[in-house]
Amino acid sequence: LSLAWNSLTGVIPSSIGNLSNLEILIASNNMISGVLPAEVGDLSVLEVLELGLNKLSGLVAPPISRLSQLEYLGLSYNNFHGVIPSSMGNMENLKIISLESNFLSGSIPATLSHLSQLGQLSLSNNHLQGEIPSYIGG
Repeated sequence: LSLAWNSLTGVIPSSIGNLSNLEILIASNNMISGVLPAEVGDLSVLEVLELGLNKLSGLVAPPISRLSQLEYLGLSYNNFHGVIPSSMGNMENLKIISLESNFLSGSIPATLSHLSQLGQLSLSNNHLQGEIPSYIGG
């Protein structure tokens, strides 16, 4: 399902969880607001979630952490806040995480070191603190 580069507004409806065979959801470059509904976590075969350049807010977890097949997570240029959930380290299929330009705080979770397929981690322009984990660049 690709809805990118439109002028869509409003929130992601909870009925999104009914699309049980959805593998790709791209709705970037719109004006979608609100929080990610918990039902996003019901998309058990979702491999690509790209919602960058919207007006989404709230926490990144918990629905995201339930997407066990996810390979690409793109939530950049939104208004997400809070910490990067350590449970993302259990999403073993993740290859790309794009969370730049939000309001994320705290440290980079050590659990991301469990993501053996991770090839790109974009966290710039947030409010992260602490040491750079040894698994990055080592």
